[in-house]
Amino acid sequence: MKFFTVFTIGLPLIRRSFLMLLFAFATALIPSISNAQADSNPANCNAITDPDMQFQADLCKAHAGCRLVYAVHDTCVKAKRFLTNLKDAIGEGTKSFFGYKKEVTPEAVWQANLSDTNKEMNKKPEWRERLDLVDKVATPNLKEAKTGTNANNKPFASYGKLEDGNLTGYGVDFYSDGSMYRGIYKSGRLNGASEEVYPSGTQYVGNNIDHKRTGDGILKGSTGIISEGNFDADKFSYGKKTQTDGRFQKGTFEKDGSVNGQMFRANGTLLAEGAWDAKGELDVGKIYDTAGKVMEERDRAKEREIAAEIKRKEVEADLASKRRQEDLQRAKDEAALTERNAAVERQAQARRDAQARAEQDYRNSLNTLNAGQLFAKADEYSSSGDSSKAREVLRALVSRFPDHPLAASAAQRMTAASQQNAGTQASNNSNTQSNSGQASNTSNCDAKIAAQEKEFEAVNKRPLPDGATPGLKRVMWMTSERIKLVKSNCPSGGKYQQMINELQTANNQAATACMQLTAGGACTPNPYDGTVTNEMRAEMARNQAQNEAAERAQAKRLAELKEIDDLNKFNDALKGLANALQQSKKSNSAVKDCWNCGLPGQIGCPAGKPRVMSCN
Repeated sequence: MKFFTVFTIGLPLIRRSFLMLLFAFATALIPSISNAQADSNPANCNAITDPDMQFQADLCKAHAGCRLVYAVHDTCVKAKRFLTNLKDAIGEGTKSFFGYKKEVTPEAVWQANLSDTNKEMNKKPEWRERLDLVDKVATPNLKEAKTGTNANNKPFASYGKLEDGNLTGYGVDFYSDGSMYRGIYKSGRLNGASEEVYPSGTQYVGNNIDHKRTGDGILKGSTGIISEGNFDADKFSYGKKTQTDGRFQKGTFEKDGSVNGQMFRANGTLLAEGAWDAKGELDVGKIYDTAGKVMEERDRAKEREIAAEIKRKEVEADLASKRRQEDLQRAKDEAALTERNAAVERQAQARRDAQARAEQDYRNSLNTLNAGQLFAKADEYSSSGDSSKAREVLRALVSRFPDHPLAASAAQRMTAASQQNAGTQASNNSNTQSNSGQASNTSNCDAKIAAQEKEFEAVNKRPLPDGATPGLKRVMWMTSERIKLVKSNCPSGGKYQQMINELQTANNQAATACMQLTAGGACTPNPYDGTVTNEMRAEMARNQAQNEAAERAQAKRLAELKEIDDLNKFNDALKGLANALQQSKKSNSAVKDCWNCGLPGQIGCPAGKPRVMSCN
């Protein structure tokens, strides 16, 4: 874009008319660079419609940079002020053969766009000193280098020398938002002494490296705070920072906003010194009165440390209180669980004791009841369905009272029962193996359960470790062992399935309680919450040997009873019993001994006596 020069002052009328016509023709041929060019009166007010203001506007319209910044002045006052400043910056122009020529230059646009505040700041020594460095490298009357839009989609106009399409050396940039840059450029970026002016009121004069404020400089922010000293990549790092009320700080300014140094009142007297935090609060240091005496010494780091220590102790106290409460609750839970287990064991022991007493009473009754009482007791057991005990009572009657008339009736009743059993066995020969197997399984199952119960009694005599979980683990172990035994040795269904269900429910409840007490930790079934000792294994082995001996004795007894499966032989035995009842007292005594000691033919029994049922 070329600069347009208008010659007006001191020219003859004909020459002046010719030049104005030429200027109007040239202006009509200029293409618009941006939308801002189309409106020579951005404020759209009458204040700038007079010929003089309009003439200044036309001059500005012909200059790309002027056109960009003029568009920002969108009120009548701003527009008129800008055009007035522009007129003052251009002045009378330069005298030539044709008269005085008036032209818009980057320097004129820069001066016209400065606010009154900018100009006042530039008069101060600290600003003037740095502006002189920029003015020393400035080149007057720069020509337009290029126009366009930057990466932020903001239109600009550059003035200076281009290398590879970028400003190099001294140059000036104008932007459509009113911001301006001037100074030494390298590859299109400020590198060296430079000046920056922004429409927000921010102003900077100092050094730039790669378009970042670095090194010595002075900055006035949009809030009015002035930073003077050293900058590091756009961050003020060391020097003097003055507040709007006149107070100022000297020292080191960190990137996080903290400061180490001194603060002075507007009159220059020391106000405080030390370290300030990012919020501007004195963290560690001293505060002085106007006479220079220390008013207060502050150490917030120590205060924070003390507060943290107090907080830590409060937290520890709360945790200790919670632990005490938890321990108390755990002790209560363990005591309650121990009491529940003890209550269960007491109930179980009471049942066992009752069963033992009932069994002992039953055994005692076999030796203490008279014949009539025994016969009535046999009826009672027979009516309740306990045929085994009914037969045992009848055998006791015959054994103890062979001469009593009820002995013959007892023998006949046992004979009838045997006949019934024999008929039932004959009718069910096809199912003998399955039925006998189930009966055998039932007997074997009950025997193993009884043996295991003795093992559990031995286990329960062992002390448990402290805490609630060992007792729960022992319950889990006992119930799981009982379930395995029932599943492996007992018939399926019926009371055994009900037993399994009840045991599984108890196991689940113990496992749930254990996991709650261990906060979801491992709860493995264990009799001692550890390992089974050798002493326990030995005791369990002894119990097992006793159980096996009892099973062999029971099997032998069943084998003896099965020998009396021939009905005719049994009848012969009854006849022999009748003959024996008629013998003399002496013979009768020998027979009684035979009944008491077992089967005939043993030592002490008369020879040739028929075989009769054992009295045991």
